[in-house]
Amino acid sequence: MRNFIFFSFFILTIIILWNYSDEKEHLIKIRGITMGNISYNIKYLDKEKINYKSKIDSILVDFNNSLSTYISDSELSILNNVDTLFNISNELYTILIISDQIYKSTKGAFDPTIGKLVNLWGFGPNKILDNPDSLKVIETLRDVGFDQVYFDAKIAVRNNLNIYLDFSAIAKGYAVDILAEFLDKKNIKNFMIEIGGEVRCGGFNENKNWTIGIEDPLKKNNLPFASVSLIDRSLATSGNYRNFYTKKNIKISHTIDPRTGFSSKSNILSASVFYKSCTEADAYATAFMVLGTKKSIQIIEKNKNLDAFLIYYDDNGRIKKYVSKGIENHINFLKEN
Repeated sequence: MRNFIFFSFFILTIIILWNYSDEKEHLIKIRGITMGNISYNIKYLDKEKINYKSKIDSILVDFNNSLSTYISDSELSILNNVDTLFNISNELYTILIISDQIYKSTKGAFDPTIGKLVNLWGFGPNKILDNPDSLKVIETLRDVGFDQVYFDAKIAVRNNLNIYLDFSAIAKGYAVDILAEFLDKKNIKNFMIEIGGEVRCGGFNENKNWTIGIEDPLKKNNLPFASVSLIDRSLATSGNYRNFYTKKNIKISHTIDPRTGFSSKSNILSASVFYKSCTEADAYATAFMVLGTKKSIQIIEKNKNLDAFLIYYDDNGRIKKYVSKGIENHINFLKEN
């Protein structure tokens, strides 16, 4: 009888352990390339142990076919060659809505119609031999302004046929959000999605917060300046410390001010923005690089859902940091900094 009880207990223990093993989530890691040469890195926990790489790659291909300016027959390229595009996709409609919201809230510091100015200054597909003169900049500036675009759920209209739409400033963030939505539909709640440095995290990393590094803008070794724990939030970072060139002893950064047409005079070296949506975080990070510290902080403190970590020069040329209250307890500065 005692042997039978022991055997029954043994069997029950095996069943419990087996069921526990089935319930345990397994970490899946996926890497790849998208949008030409941009790397992506995805981690998620899944009880079913399903690797969704092929589906994720397919989603990203469709994303490019809709919003890339480098694909001649993409939906966005077609829009840039007609006055009115009918039956627009949900992806195009969504990014137009978000762009309009950030354009208005930043008073034009974020503007997806800046494409021609970006190309004029040599940050598009073609490099330039010399800086454009002021008259050419002013002439091009007439064809910049998101308020010259009309859209609704069915159509998009370029009221100025010289307007050129380019969503590259928020494309990575938007792609991150689309993949997050895909994982959510698969009932995957614990994940980290990173595309070209833009990140969104959901849930936890095996019972711990997801920890993300923020690059030091003053060092060339890509070492992090700080680390931050993300819980169901996104992080997007913009900076002028990598993408720039010098002509005639003048440093030209890739951050062009869509309101003036010239390289931004902002004192911000790096803007890391925290928001639920990675699309908005990406857009605000771009806008803050144009606006500078004071105006950026005004926007941050008016929006309870928005947080940021700014690295900037003060009036005396000293490096300073700004950390909004919402992330003070989640950011860790490295000792050497």
